Amino acid sequence: MHRRAIRFVLLSGVLIVWMGWGLEEALFALAAAGLAEVVHARISGIAAGPISLRGLARFIPFMVNLSIRGGVDVALRALSPSMPLAPGFYTYQLRVDPQGTAAIFFSAAISLIPGTLYVDRRGDAGVMVHVV
Repeated sequence: MHRRAIRFVLLSGVLIVWMGWGLEEALFALAAAGLAEVVHARISGIAAGPISLRGLARFIPFMVNLSIRGGVDVALRALSPSMPLAPGFYTYQLRVDPQGTAAIFFSAAISLIPGTLYVDRRGDAGVMVHVV
């Protein structure tokens, strides 16, 4: 389970660095990495849940909004001595099956938001996330 999330995050990151840092490039990189994971899952026989186009259409603007807000927040905290930096590890309780596709997707997506990084799965307790 962890390998899929890590592979998605790494591939997305490599594509974003390789293609450039623009919004269009980042969206294309996310889509390409997601498609690569779906193809890999189908080829290797891993059961992946159905992809909802409606859900994807709702998720992309949500993710772009979080990425922009997270980037601005991290930049302000890094550049302003008056804003506190309080990095730490937090366990986030999942409301989905911890072994399922939704948990994998969450783990990959959380690492794409500036200031957050998926660290580890905590069984039924959720996922551990590092935040700034």
